[in-house]
Amino acid sequence: MVTSSAGILTRVDIQKYMNRPRKDCLFISPILEKDQIGETSIDLRLGHHFIIPDIARIGMHNAFAQTSEDGLALSESYRSVFVHYGEDFNLHPGQSVLVGTLEYVGVPLDLSGYVTGRSSISRMPILISTATIHPGFRGVITLALTSMAANSITLRPGLRVAQMQLHRLAGAVRSKTLSRYDMTTGPAPAQLDGDKDLRFLTPAIEPIIIGVASTLGAGRTTALDYLRENRGFKSFSLADIVKQEAVRSGVPTTRSKLQEIGNNLRATRGCSYLAERLRSTWAWQTNKSPYVVVDGFKHPKEVLEFRKQRRFHLIAIGAPVEVRWMRTMKLRRLGDPTTYDEFLKLDAMDRGLRTRPESGLCVDEVFKMADTVITNDGSTEDFYRQIEGVVQAVLYPH
Repeated sequence: MVTSSAGILTRVDIQKYMNRPRKDCLFISPILEKDQIGETSIDLRLGHHFIIPDIARIGMHNAFAQTSEDGLALSESYRSVFVHYGEDFNLHPGQSVLVGTLEYVGVPLDLSGYVTGRSSISRMPILISTATIHPGFRGVITLALTSMAANSITLRPGLRVAQMQLHRLAGAVRSKTLSRYDMTTGPAPAQLDGDKDLRFLTPAIEPIIIGVASTLGAGRTTALDYLRENRGFKSFSLADIVKQEAVRSGVPTTRSKLQEIGNNLRATRGCSYLAERLRSTWAWQTNKSPYVVVDGFKHPKEVLEFRKQRRFHLIAIGAPVEVRWMRTMKLRRLGDPTTYDEFLKLDAMDRGLRTRPESGLCVDEVFKMADTVITNDGSTEDFYRQIEGVVQAVLYPH
């Protein structure tokens, strides 16, 4: 039986915790060799996924911002590289990368710990930032590696690079609070934008907000381009939150996958989560534009979250299904459906026409909450006139 005294776990303690019932056990997988568990620590290995800052795409970004100064999402300023067993990854002088551990770790509520670089790795020399492991953590641990060497250093997946020490708490925490880095299956960039106190670090401004809900292929992108380029609106998207989650998890950003991820986020974190997350980002909190457009509304509770803003106007953009399919075929964007049957299936899921859980997509229900409904089945000029009519009504109400 594991004793209740606080302190660093020894090998015997670690093994006892790993043999606990599943609900309360210490889970570390895979353990490839017996000596991976040392006298007071567990060695951790390099995983396969590396995240590399892409300086060719962005010259500078704010460490606190969800978006960089040129508007690229922070997650888009990184490249994700998968390295197979036996393949080399060259860490260049001065280069910093993020890499997930090979091991997936689950920590019970009466343990916490930290991860540091192995002394052999620091002598190469590679600096590995210390990572804190909170009670109840589940996921792959993200390591930040920086080369301090004058020449490139060759690394391979499976190499032992870090060690984790665990501490028994004086008492178990009562409940688990889900962290923004929990349940990860690969390395993840910083998500400082989730800090709720950021709102106190910037002057407050309440912009005029136009929300956009749209069926697939109805003209959402055209509407956003008009508002940005002709009327000077600053653009935000609920879909960016979903895409960032896909990139973080290494999932392809196809429409079907994004639908699935969005549903999972609403199911696990609440139906208004995407709206709440967007409004808590640094980019939103520091916005100084008086005119904002937000697109990607898929659930009524996302609309209700934005209704808390005093000046919010929701427009819904639709068109006959045949017109929308022809536009989709003409644009042929990456991740779009390639057959009419696939389009109809995704459209039905998006609109909530099929059996769905409470947290599922339901664009048709969002349309019922719209302040203005636009049918985009004519020319582009006619569509622009309808959008401009909304802008005039919102900016200059009678």
